[in-house]
Amino acid sequence: MADTNIQDSNSEENLDQKNDAENEVATAALNDSDSVKEIADETVTPNPSEVTDQEPTAAESAGVTNGTEPPVPNVSNQVAQESPVKETKDPADQMTQESMEPEPVTMKSLLEAGVHFGHQTRRWHPRMRQYIFTERNGIHILDLQQTLQMLEDAGRFIEGTAASGKKILFVGTKKQAQETIASEAIRSDMLYINQRWLGGTLTNFRTLRSRIDYLTSLEEQKEQGVFENLAKKEGLKLEDRIKKLNKFFGGIREMKTVPGAIFVVDPVKERIAVDEARKVGIPIVAIADTDCNVDLIDYPIPGNDDAIRSVRLITGYIATAALTGSNSQSEGSDQVEEPVTENAVPTA
Repeated sequence: MADTNIQDSNSEENLDQKNDAENEVATAALNDSDSVKEIADETVTPNPSEVTDQEPTAAESAGVTNGTEPPVPNVSNQVAQESPVKETKDPADQMTQESMEPEPVTMKSLLEAGVHFGHQTRRWHPRMRQYIFTERNGIHILDLQQTLQMLEDAGRFIEGTAASGKKILFVGTKKQAQETIASEAIRSDMLYINQRWLGGTLTNFRTLRSRIDYLTSLEEQKEQGVFENLAKKEGLKLEDRIKKLNKFFGGIREMKTVPGAIFVVDPVKERIAVDEARKVGIPIVAIADTDCNVDLIDYPIPGNDDAIRSVRLITGYIATAALTGSNSQSEGSDQVEEPVTENAVPTA
């Protein structure tokens, strides 16, 4: 009986430490010289848009809270906003994004989007040590100054790649990223995969291209009315096949050659895509959370790859860079060459 009471008290202490994170929120402000100043902390209810996708513990699901708030230490050039253990995202944040323009990326917008929230300290990768600013209540906090600088570097690389006429492949198959990946890739006229990554997409491109050609052939037959001459069951089976092929190949059906670069949300989940890109020599740009091995990424962007707002902000910036590069490339190709004089005498 005494052991049971001790276990209950220990579990309540652990629960109190987790709930302290829920009651701490720090806001950031920018002064005239664009430097971040620390402002007073306030105890408020966390914003649902900043809650991420990890499942709550059993104690958190029971709704036990603790009003005690520990003091926040003073830090410079960084304001840490605390987050609870990552939970299921609020459905209100899953709005349609087709007509949305991306937010301008600043230190304040990164902070408001929750880009600085990492995973629990027990789920970190040692290679991410240099990008971690601090640890608070069992959660790693990323250094947003490095995030902003590396995001700008990645954007310049993507813009240059798109300006050279190459396509960018956007990859994100997790639920929080699927809609954003599709809408931003379509907006920037790039390729995307937001369903399951099919093995060999990059390393066995010839076979992949044959399946895309097969999909195109089926759609042409349907438009020509060939399905109407078949048995009803056979026609329905072919239509189901078209839907299935479109689900997996719809975003890459215009991919004639391997892309010039790939942008990945959560390289840990998309490890097969990362391995294939490294094998064929395609540069990788990725949102790297605290559980990622950044040595595998050419242009890592330290940030939260679980929150929808964070993924939307960073993906929108990369898509805008790709769109800018594509427009500059098309403007250069539209320039009229100097006409050749018709009566020019050929040299001997």
